[in-house]
Amino acid sequence: MRKIPFILLFLAALLALFFGVRYLTTTEFMPYHAVVAGKSWAQLEPGVQTIILGMLTIIGGGFISFACGVLWLFVPLNRGESWARWAILTLTAASIVPSLYVTIVLRRFAPQAETPIGPAALVLALMVIGVGLSFLPAFQARKSGA
Repeated sequence: MRKIPFILLFLAALLALFFGVRYLTTTEFMPYHAVVAGKSWAQLEPGVQTIILGMLTIIGGGFISFACGVLWLFVPLNRGESWARWAILTLTAASIVPSLYVTIVLRRFAPQAETPIGPAALVLALMVIGVGLSFLPAFQARKSGA
């Protein structure tokens, strides 16, 4: 049971890392962005393209930072330091919740746009379930010790 939280958190971090690299290395916006914008990449002015690529680079860096932060927190989490659980939830709330929100807003604006709601929701669910399960051993130890 103790390994399951780490597996879930690791999978979520890998998924975030994948999306981070994808956004960081892209040379144009994603297909769903084109649907929302109502224009292809080529139809955008060079200045607008530069702004969008800059934002996508920042987003990619944010996903990579999130993944690295979670992976580094495995060390104190493995030692049973409860603050690490809360740190992971804080990182998730600050990074993944806004990402999920934006994907939902874009989909509502353009329902035909295939925004990555599923992957964002999956990362959020894996993080919350993984951290939740990591609380069980501490809770059980307190319960049996009382």
